[in-house]
Order: sequence, then structure tokens, then C-alpha cells
Amino acid sequence: MGEVGWASRRAGADDDEVAQIGGGFLKQAFGLCGKRDSFTSFRSRCFIAMAKRKRRPTAVIKLQITGGQANPAPPLGPALSQHRVNIGQFLNQFNEATRDQMGVPLPTVVRIYANGAFDFEVKSPPASYLIKRAAEVAKGSGQSGRESVGSISRAQAEEIARQKMEDLNAKDLECAVCMIEGTARSCGIQVTD
Repeated sequence: MGEVGWASRRAGADDDEVAQIGGGFLKQAFGLCGKRDSFTSFRSRCFIAMAKRKRRPTAVIKLQITGGQANPAPPLGPALSQHRVNIGQFLNQFNEATRDQMGVPLPTVVRIYANGAFDFEVKSPPASYLIKRAAEVAKGSGQSGRESVGSISRAQAEEIARQKMEDLNAKDLECAVCMIEGTARSCGIQVTD
């Protein structure tokens, strides 16, 4: 891969010279045997070949983990150990990254690679958690259409929508606020003006 990257940066080389640099690999990979392609098309094919070699995860796990307080208990421990991930290393990295969001449930996407390496992406807290925290209630209503357990203002709903905007599939803030209002209704919390 180093030869291909080096060959693609040699702006003054013609196709035959570049094919000699990479040897048989370039001839097989890019079909340079007997063909006269322009250097720019050869260069673009080199970058496409490099992009195809990018690591692809063998598993993608979606979990909801408490920020700063992750531990190897279920569901986290078994979900990671079945893919042979070093659980201690994951817990240290996750707890360090989410130390400022202590106690907040955080949706997390963990990508696991063939050699046991991993990376994770922490998303914003669930809308229902943010709504219940704004309404200062511990739990939503069991009968959301009939019973109300609290209320939030429209300004609070807009604040939650701004915080959740990157994770929502809304085209603008107004649509995101409507989604947050619907989630609040389903929790038994009213949105007042």
C-alpha cells in the first residue's frame, strides 16, 4: 500500500514508469498491461483501491449505557465478551469519555473489528429522559392519554430539540420540536405555551 500511495503522488511519472514502481501488483490491480491510461485516471483508481481496503467492522452493537458508570454487568459485559472485546479497556475508555455526563443514560454504538479492536460513538441522551428531567418527574404516566404527570414549556421543548437535533431525522427545528412534543405526550407530560 505504501508503494501505491507513493506512486500516486508522483505527478511527473507516466503510466509505464508508475507500473514499474508498483510491479506486478499495479498491473494486476489496475489493468495497466498494454493499456495507456492518463495518469489522473490511474491516480483516482489508486485512491479508490486504498479506500476499499479500509477496515470494516465485524459487528456493530447498539447499547444504552449510563454515562461515567459503565460496569461489566449485563447487558454490557455479555454483549462485548461474545465478540472478544477487552471489557476493561472499553470500560476505562467509555467512563473517561463520558465523565461529564455522570448518571445519564447514553445510547452508544460500538463497532468491533476482526482483531478485537473497537471504537464507539456516544449519542445524545434519549428524548424521554430529557423531557422527564425538564418536567422534574421520575417516571412517565402509565396511562398517557388519560393521566398527566407533569408539564414542560414550549421553550423547554425547543431546548431539548436543539440538543437532540443531530440524532433526529427532522429537516428543521420546528419539525424536531413536534417530535419532542409527541414524545412528551406519550410520556404523559403536557407541553404548554
